[in-house]
This record gives sequence, C-alpha cells and structure tokens, in this order.
Amino acid sequence: MSKPLVIRADANTRMGTGHVMRCIALGQAWQGAGGHVVFIACCTSGLLKERITEEGFLLVELPLPYPESEDDLKTTLETARQVDASWIVTDGYHFDLGYLQAVRKSGFKLLCVDDYNHLAKYEADILLNQNIGAEELEYQCNAECQKLLGSRHVMLRQEFRASKRPERIFPEIGKKILVTLGGSDPGNVSLKVLEALGRLDVASLEVKIIAGPANPHLDSLQTAIEALEIRCELVASVQRMSELMCWADIAISAAGSTCWELCLTGVPFLIIVVAENQRRVASCLTDQGITVNLGGGDQVEPVGIAEKLNSLLFSRSECERMSVAGGRLIDGFGVDRILWHPAKACGLDWFAGRLVVRRMVQQDLKPLFVWINDPQTRENSFIPARVEWATHVKWFDQRVDSSETLLLFAEVDGVLCGHVRYERQGEGQVLLSFLMGPEFRGLGLASPIISHSFDLVVEKFGEVDVLAYSLQANTRSHKAMLSAGLRVIREDCCFMGIQCCEFKTTLVGKSRL
Repeated sequence: MSKPLVIRADANTRMGTGHVMRCIALGQAWQGAGGHVVFIACCTSGLLKERITEEGFLLVELPLPYPESEDDLKTTLETARQVDASWIVTDGYHFDLGYLQAVRKSGFKLLCVDDYNHLAKYEADILLNQNIGAEELEYQCNAECQKLLGSRHVMLRQEFRASKRPERIFPEIGKKILVTLGGSDPGNVSLKVLEALGRLDVASLEVKIIAGPANPHLDSLQTAIEALEIRCELVASVQRMSELMCWADIAISAAGSTCWELCLTGVPFLIIVVAENQRRVASCLTDQGITVNLGGGDQVEPVGIAEKLNSLLFSRSECERMSVAGGRLIDGFGVDRILWHPAKACGLDWFAGRLVVRRMVQQDLKPLFVWINDPQTRENSFIPARVEWATHVKWFDQRVDSSETLLLFAEVDGVLCGHVRYERQGEGQVLLSFLMGPEFRGLGLASPIISHSFDLVVEKFGEVDVLAYSLQANTRSHKAMLSAGLRVIREDCCFMGIQCCEFKTTLVGKSRL
C-alpha cells in the first residue's frame, strides 16, 4: 500500500473551516494519485466531519487541540507511525515551533501551511503560504526548508481543478448575487449584507447566501431573508461550490480561500475582512484591481455595502475587467506544485491518467510562439535570439505534414503544458527537442511527456535511435531525459558549434534498448 498522507487541521466557530477545506484539496489530490489520506482533527461541525469521511479519508478525532492538550501531538505521531506515513501536513496557527520540531525529530517529513508569518521561526521540509504577496514575507526557517510562497500554490479542491474556467458573458445589469462569508461567520456579517441587499433597487434580483458548516446564525439569517422583498435563498451544506460560482454574476466574499475559487471561476467579487489574517490578502487583491475591499466585518455598514454593490451591478465593463484580472492570478495547478515531489518520493505516479500527448494542430501555433520566446526558453536554446512570428509560421508549415518531422503537444487535465518534436537525422535516427510551458516548469512533467511520446515516434518512424543535445548548464533538461530512459553517451560534444551533452536511446516497438 502506498504511504498515506497524514493531515492535521482543525475547525470550529472561532477559527472557521478554511484550514480543513483547503487541506481537503491536498487530500483529494493525494488520493487521486493512488495514495491514502488520514485526517486528524478537532472539529465541532458534524457536517464537516461527514465531508471529510465522504471524501474517503480516515478521520481520527481529537477531543482537544494543541496546546490545550499534549495528547494532540502524541496522537498525531502515533497515528502516522501506525499507518507508515512519510509526510505530515499541519495547517493551523496554534501549531508552534515546538510542535513543528517534534514532528521532524520523530522522523517525519513536514509540510507546514501558514498564512502570515506569525511565528518567529519555522521548521519544516516544505513551508507553504498560498496567499498573494507571500513572496515578500521574510520567513525564518531551517536551512533545508523549501519555501512555496504565493498564489501559484493555491490549494483548490477537485471540483475546481477538474473543470475548465467557464466562458462568461456578463449581462448589462447583474442579477445573480452569491454571498459567502466563510465557514462560520462568527460576527454574522451575512446579516449586514442581507440588510444591504434590501436597499437595492434592481428588478428580478436573485441572491444565494452560503451558510458554512460551522455557522451558528441560521435562524437569524432565515428570519432576515423572509423579510426581504427579493428572491433570496439560504444554502447550507454546499457540496458543489463551483456550480454556485458559475451561476453568479457577482459575489460578496470573505477575504479568505474562497477568493481563489472566485478568481478561477471568473466571478467579479467584493470582499469583507472577517479575520485579522485576511487583511494582507485583501490589500494585495485590491492593489491588483481584482476586487473591491468593503472593509472589516466589524466596521462595514449596510449602506456602504449597498453603494459599492450597486455600482458593480450596473458596470458590465468593470465586471469583465475584474474577471480577467482574477483569472490571470490562479491557474488551478497549485496542488500539483505542492505535492508532486512528495508523492514521487512515496512511489505515486502523480500525473497518471491526466497526461495526454497528441499531434500538434494549427491552433497550437500561438501558445507555442509565446513559449519559445519566453526568456528562460531562449536562454537554454542553441539559438538564443527571439523568434519572429513569420519565421515561426513558416517553420510550422514546412514541418506539420512532413514525413521527416513529428510535432507533438502535451496536455495535463486538458491544459497545454509542453511541446515535443522529432526530426529525422538520417537513416534510423531522429533528433529530440522539447520545452515546457513556463507555468509547468518544475513539476516533473518533462520526463513523462517524453516517455509518452515514444509510441508516436515508433508509429511514424519505426525502429529508431533517439538523439538529444542539451547545454551543459541545463541540468533540469538532463534530469528529464535521464528519467525518460535516455542515457548520456558524451558529456562534452559539439552541436551547432556549442559545447553540450549528448543523449541517446533506442526505440523498438513499445520498448527501449
């Protein structure tokens, strides 16, 4: 059995449900790659506990969390040993340096999830802060700690990662409003939003209020909804948040993890800061023009909410602009950037069933043009000069249907991620070249892409020797080719007048010699 991933996160009315929900995203991805997940939690919400077990995770419940109980750490370490885990994930501000050090001293790899650099020092194998602007935080960590900082590492659940960004056509006047203020909303800020909605004068308005699994205010919210003269629904125990976001024209959200989901689905949104750790995220999102910050939940007033919301409802162009800006921030592959390396170390094939290599078509010209002119691509090329569009089109036209060339594109989850090409070099030999889309570098995809392409090579060229050349300094390329089954035949050779390494493998049917 593959080694499980042990996740340690809590949820209650005070801290909300965000730590658990984003860790569910990690668990889903680990499980999807063939691993097993053990969730250790002190959780007061029966609905949230059901959600954890419905995902197929083993739930170990704690009566009290650390530091209120020393049994927390003892149970976590004992459970990890019993299931033969290699990695433990911690997500919560109550896990101090002593807790983190104890996990690592016990022989486990540690992925520590943080939001705002609240400890004087951290100890972990991977320190993760998924928030926008996290790159600017000066974390003090152990020397070997790998820092994964910024919104490229956003943890999104499977329902968001499995669906492509919807094509949105915004109405002249927004009619559908989604309100989602966290899993608990202890200050009942949703009630203020409801009062603001009652001030709007918009015909045929539809509103859905999300009440999270730890929300204690359902009765007061339902009473307020019944007093409104607009179509409004209280939605509790949501299983498919992505569908509600696709439904909405505009959203009002807490400045937590839901923001990343709204960005991915293209919903323009207003935010309310309902927790101290959300202030930095709110500020960064506002500075980039992705959202409008309505202020803190304890200070915001219904009249102010109504004014800003009304303005956005009647501004189609602003909705479109905000939607595009949010879409640029989040690509949906954050979980892959976090877990693919730990998964590989545990023997999991992270991209199994997700990767497709196919022949290149006309529509691939533009994305490939962008990739080949990426600065890092040019730096690792034998011809570093920028490629012009006319030259690129001519190159493609001469090769796409040629018997001497095979042009391939790779997709992961239906998204373009890499390019491979083979050109005949003489009888029984082809030359391999490949490049990755900039956003997919460092994910370990180059090797499986090359391996997946071999059957298409044999199909077109028959039994051949595959040759490849790489600049001596391009160690990432070297590792990818070695992992794909090529071997170094010369460490110092000359290709196109440049000193480089030469690689080779032989393809015979579906096997390599």
